[in-house]
Amino acid sequence: MTTTNGSDNSHGNWNVERDSNNIAWVHFNKPDASANLLSQTAIKELDDIISGFEKDLPQAVIILSDKKDSFIFGADIKEFTALDNKEQALAFMLKGHALMNRIEKLSCPTVSMIHGLCFGGGTELSLACDYIVASDDKKTKIGLPEIKLGIHPGYGGTARSIERCGPLAAMNIMLTGRALTARAANKIKLIDAMVPVRQLKSAAESYALTAPKRKPLPFLTRITNNALIRPLIASQMRKQVATKAKPEHYPAPYSLIKLWQQYAGNKKLMLEKEAIAVADLATTDTA
Repeated sequence: MTTTNGSDNSHGNWNVERDSNNIAWVHFNKPDASANLLSQTAIKELDDIISGFEKDLPQAVIILSDKKDSFIFGADIKEFTALDNKEQALAFMLKGHALMNRIEKLSCPTVSMIHGLCFGGGTELSLACDYIVASDDKKTKIGLPEIKLGIHPGYGGTARSIERCGPLAAMNIMLTGRALTARAANKIKLIDAMVPVRQLKSAAESYALTAPKRKPLPFLTRITNNALIRPLIASQMRKQVATKAKPEHYPAPYSLIKLWQQYAGNKKLMLEKEAIAVADLATTDTA
């Protein structure tokens, strides 16, 4: 792998290398930390990197972690809990939204290369990429655990997870907050490929260079997102959630179900409403 810009490739938490195929390998490595957190600083730095790619487009972009046993743990919870009001919370969420949207709209293939733990904002960043490849190592776990913190995904993970693997599988992941093995994530199509660690880089490179077309979801999976069917499924989801918690005590899952029921037919609107919903939840006593 060769670099093209020398020392200019360092961006604080990130390092960018362009190889002989003009693939940009974007390494996440939070200094003096055992794990990567998608802090506001890291988001700003990556946003600047993506801005550079928009001006000087690589053949493809591959995002990976230099940490031994983890990809991205998620957002920096300390920053999140320091928010004082809904306005601050919404501004916080929209910065993440803007980054994910820019990644999604890049005019070249984008690949998330996961080894180890990938949670919350790390999973949402991956979902903004065209392809996700993960190692089959037992250390690799992928999830959206925000519901356990009294919120739900807020960096686009709601709409994009549903788009990838269908509403039933995606809502189950988000409502339970459970972590999936790479095998389980691959089975429900949350990721595109699961490979041995030794093949991970070559698999990511293959997706980057060939940009294969993803197969559409099966008809029976897609039909569950139909506007006429969503209310019926949402009602069942609420009943299941109610056996564990009431909305006045634990509003996050109910907010997520409402978001899906009302806006799943319009991705752009669902993303906008997602940010607002999480900002509301973030300033409640349950978050």
